[in-house]
Amino acid sequence: MTSQGRPQSGGGRADRRTDLLYRSEALRAAAEEAKLRSASLRQEYLILIDEIKATLALHCKGPLPLSAEIMPVKRD
Repeated sequence: MTSQGRPQSGGGRADRRTDLLYRSEALRAAAEEAKLRSASLRQEYLILIDEIKATLALHCKGPLPLSAEIMPVKRD
């Protein structure tokens, strides 16, 4: 076994395919993890924006100045 938990390769064509299969599975898992982390960070960002707006509203009398309005950036 290699350090990544794959069987030791003998260097043949089947071993190459097996190596590629393990690598593609690892990349798929990493992409899924990144997608979940991205969604989590987006949620944290939106919560922070709400907290900033609430803090500004507490310290400003009347409507918030236009320069204080925080708009989330949409990136789809």
